[in-house]
Amino acid sequence: LLAVTILILRWQTDVQVAAAVERTVERSRRTFAQQEAFRRTQLLSNGTRFAAGNRFAAELDEAVNSGDLTNLRQTVDYDRQLFREDESLFAFTTLDGGPVLTMVGGGALADPAAGVPEPLLRRVLERAETNVLGYHLLGSRIYTVHTVLLTQVDFPVGTLTLGTPLDDRVARQLGDAIGTDVCFVAAGRCVASTLGAADGALRAEMVRAAGSRQGRRVEIGGEAIRRLVSPLPIL
Repeated sequence: LLAVTILILRWQTDVQVAAAVERTVERSRRTFAQQEAFRRTQLLSNGTRFAAGNRFAAELDEAVNSGDLTNLRQTVDYDRQLFREDESLFAFTTLDGGPVLTMVGGGALADPAAGVPEPLLRRVLERAETNVLGYHLLGSRIYTVHTVLLTQVDFPVGTLTLGTPLDDRVARQLGDAIGTDVCFVAAGRCVASTLGAADGALRAEMVRAAGSRQGRRVEIGGEAIRRLVSPLPIL
C-alpha cells in the first residue's frame, strides 16, 4: 500500500480540504505511475536480453543437473552490475517452478523460494505470457519484478525473475515530486518512506492508515494531516 499525508491548514474549509485531497491523490498516482514506467522499462529491457541469450539458460540447466550453483552465481554476480542497484533481485526456478537460486545484492538467500513471485511464475509457465510484471515482498523490501522464461536452443529450461527495490530513494523522489510525505506499507510495516515519514508518530499513523485502507483526518504534533491510501498489487 502507498500511504500519503497532506498538511491541513487551520483556516481551510472542508471543501478546500476535499479539493486538496483529490489533487494530491491524483498527483501521487500519476507521479508514481511515471516512476514505475521507467523502472519497468528497465526490467523489461534486461529481461528480454537475458531471455534472448543462452548464457543464463545454460548455467541454470547445468546447475539443476549437477547440483552445483557456482557458475550460475558467478554469472549473476557479473550481470547484476548492469542494474546499477546494490540490492537487485535474481531468482531462478526449474521448468516446473521449483526454486533453484535467489540472489540479492550479490548474496544467495538460504531459502531460494523467498524470491519467487508465484502468481507471476504461473502466468509464465501456465499461460505462456511474456509481459509479466508486478510487485513482490521479500523480507522487509518491496520489489518491482519481471519474470521471463529461459530457453536453451529453443528448449525451455526454467524461469528468471528480475527485481529492483522500491526503497527510500523511490519514496523520497515521489515525496519531492508531490510535496508531501510518503510511506510504502507491507505486512504491517513501513518498508520505504520519505524522511518526514521516518518520524515514529507519523510512521505509525501511516501504517495504521494502510491497515484500515481508509483516509482520515488526524492530528500529530499539533498539526492536522489527512491520510491517503492507495493499494499496490503485492504478489
